[in-house]
Amino acid sequence: MKESLMPELELVSNAALRQKVVDAWTLSCSMGGYKRLEDIPTECFEQMPKISNIDHQKGTAHIAVAMARSLKDLGVQLNVDYVAAGALCHDVGKPIEWRNGQRGIYSTATGAGTFYGENQKMPSFAKHSSFQIARHPVWGFYVAVAVGMPDHVVHIISAHSLEGQFLFRSREALIVKESDEIWWEQVAYQVNGKWPDVESPLSKGRVYRYRKLDWRKGR
Repeated sequence: MKESLMPELELVSNAALRQKVVDAWTLSCSMGGYKRLEDIPTECFEQMPKISNIDHQKGTAHIAVAMARSLKDLGVQLNVDYVAAGALCHDVGKPIEWRNGQRGIYSTATGAGTFYGENQKMPSFAKHSSFQIARHPVWGFYVAVAVGMPDHVVHIISAHSLEGQFLFRSREALIVKESDEIWWEQVAYQVNGKWPDVESPLSKGRVYRYRKLDWRKGR
């Protein structure tokens, strides 16, 4: 795990916090059935089958740390280590939300790809797939607490996405949230040529596709 997080892991200057980043990903991968960080998909994986979740974490960390350091130079009080660790772990719940090889539906209903994994213990919400227990920010909260992350970093992980709308975000959490979105709107756009490269569900009439989480195959 540590090798896959390098060299961006060194953006975290505190050795104990660096180890907790590694511990968090180790626990999450164990729970989700992944052996390598490079095998975890990220959002829009049908459109970007060459981009893994860890690519997104590391890219977001670069953006977030650069932003944090610039703000510190301007006199803003914040913790750059918390930003770096939070950015590297903001999607640490993904391996559990999307367990390795599970079946489910890939939806383009929102204009971007999202996978909903099957869970036989939960009621069905579509033809093939079932309600998930929780999304990745909630699983990430669990993992971060389980490995003893500082509360500030736990907050960043749990608040980076939609769930964070119900919280007052810290400065560090705001930086990671914005960096996450910047990565998608700029880096993914540049890599992919256009984003999101999906069919409109209104014009095509195709919202759900039943499939296995074999994301490297593309569509």
